[in-house]
Amino acid sequence: MMNNLYILKIEKVSNLTNLANRAIHNFRKIPTAAPNADINKRYLNTVLVNAGVEDYSALWRDRQYEVNMEGGYCKPRKDSVYAYEIVLGYSHGAIADDKVMEWAEANVKWLGEAFGGDKNVLSAVLHMDETTPHIHAIVIPIDERNRLCAKSFTGGKKKMFRLRDSYTKAMEQLGLEAPIRYTKADNYELKKFYRAVNTIVNTPAPEKGEEETEEEFIDRCEIWVKNIEFKTMDETRKAERKINRLLAQQEVYNVENKQAHHLTNILMMKYCGNKKRAKKTILQFSEFVDNVPVDVLERTMDFLEEKFVKGENLLGKEKSSELIEINQELEKEDKEMDI
Repeated sequence: MMNNLYILKIEKVSNLTNLANRAIHNFRKIPTAAPNADINKRYLNTVLVNAGVEDYSALWRDRQYEVNMEGGYCKPRKDSVYAYEIVLGYSHGAIADDKVMEWAEANVKWLGEAFGGDKNVLSAVLHMDETTPHIHAIVIPIDERNRLCAKSFTGGKKKMFRLRDSYTKAMEQLGLEAPIRYTKADNYELKKFYRAVNTIVNTPAPEKGEEETEEEFIDRCEIWVKNIEFKTMDETRKAERKINRLLAQQEVYNVENKQAHHLTNILMMKYCGNKKRAKKTILQFSEFVDNVPVDVLERTMDFLEEKFVKGENLLGKEKSSELIEINQELEKEDKEMDI
């Protein structure tokens, strides 16, 4: 499994009150703003954009005024997205301590490129006082038309995938990879697992009986806890098995796709890069395979192999080791069937 993964989370902010409240955590304005943070490391936190300004509402209004003065349009409706809070991070230990600032600068650069320019990045704070360094950024969605329009950046799956792919490219230089994209099947299995766990956890705890002693009640509670643990472990194992099957299935698809791609490349080389001729040959062979009996197909392939691979092979190429291995396995299976 991959360990050097990046984290990219984009959350929409629908009003200025919500936006202002996010500054409480990001700038550690009250002691309880970040329960998991180490107060002794707070001095390591760094404001990467608009240092010295901790009022998100003021920053937003300044950008709004600038856009409107330039002839743009920044007058949010009821359902408008005022801003995004974007959390950027990576799996623990994926970036060396001396490379954190380089990573942070690369992220600020990507934010400007991905969201319409540096002016739209209102704030970015690097948190170093938690377990793993990460960035909280506030971005206003002003598009190329100089209008407030979140749909221009995150309207639909294609634009979201485009953002993700551009971030993947930006992080590749730092050795970070994208997390696995979950399929519908993956999400379904995970939801099913969490639902099962929640059902177990929400099971009512036992109550002490009227004639039950303290020791008897404690023993019964211990048994109850063990039963819950066993049920939870069972659900965890079931979910792991299903997810492993999905991952194995995906690996098979990847291998098959690689083999098909390899065949296409061989035909492209044969036809000097002519895609249409290569495609025609693949379709003709596919139609042939679909319409002839298995014994005819095998005899035809054996004839071609004998004629052009073993015998009159002008290029002098040897049969692939993979094909030799498969032939040997098939011969072994045929002998076992005869016995």
